[in-house]
Amino acid sequence: MDDSPVTELWNKMLGCKKSTELFSKTLANNSTLDDSGFVPPCPPPSDYFMSSINRDDVFHAFSGLNPQKAYGPDGVLAIVLKTCASVLALCLAKLFQLCLLTTLHLSTSCQEVNRSRRDAT
Repeated sequence: MDDSPVTELWNKMLGCKKSTELFSKTLANNSTLDDSGFVPPCPPPSDYFMSSINRDDVFHAFSGLNPQKAYGPDGVLAIVLKTCASVLALCLAKLFQLCLLTTLHLSTSCQEVNRSRRDAT
C-alpha cells in the first residue's frame, strides 16, 4: 500500500462531506488576511466590462487541473480541487463573481497574506 501524502489525501476525500471539510479546513488555515487597515478599492468605471463566472466555468477549470502539479499560494492541492469540483464549483463561482463585482483581487490578498507571514517571523 502506498503511504504517500497524495494517497493519504485521496483516502480522506472519499466522502463528499469529508472532502468539503478538508478543503474548508485547508483554505481556512491558509487564509489569514487582516484587511482592517486597507481602504476599499474604487469601483471600476461605468463603461468597464466585467465578465461573469458561473458554476460550469469553475467546474470545467477544476476538472482540467493536473493532479501532479504543486499547490498554489492558497495551499490547496490540485487533486483536492479536481476531486471536489462538483461540490465546490457553485460556492467558489459565487466567491469569484463577488470578487469581480467588488474589485477584490484574490492574488493581491494572497500576496498580503504572504507578506504578513514574513513580517511575523
